[in-house]
Amino acid sequence: MGEISEAQLHSWCATEFRVHEGKLAIVTGSARGIGAGIVRKLASKGCNIVINHVTASSDEEATLLKTELELKHSIKAIVVRADISTTAGCESIIAAAKENFTNTKTGRLQIDIFGAQCRDIICRPP
Repeated sequence: MGEISEAQLHSWCATEFRVHEGKLAIVTGSARGIGAGIVRKLASKGCNIVINHVTASSDEEATLLKTELELKHSIKAIVVRADISTTAGCESIIAAAKENFTNTKTGRLQIDIFGAQCRDIICRPP
């Protein structure tokens, strides 16, 4: 069998390992830190991303991350500033996802990662 070129290998690796191609992930708390690391990894696997953060101080970081992901990984990303500890915040994230992404195969979200504020939500007494 003939040898493959470095370009062929790179092309094969780039497509072979994009196991989340076309899927949608909502990752809360993803403008920086661990959340940003998670969205970078998901985007490298072909996943489209909803970047969520809660404070105005993260607006610039979130926007820069969105641009980075789209340019580096050829995916679509959006930024939604919303507080997931409120019903209105959760609804705004879902509304933005529905408005910006459609999955013709499943019509639904495939990946959700709650990286922010979840301890308070999960542990809050009813």
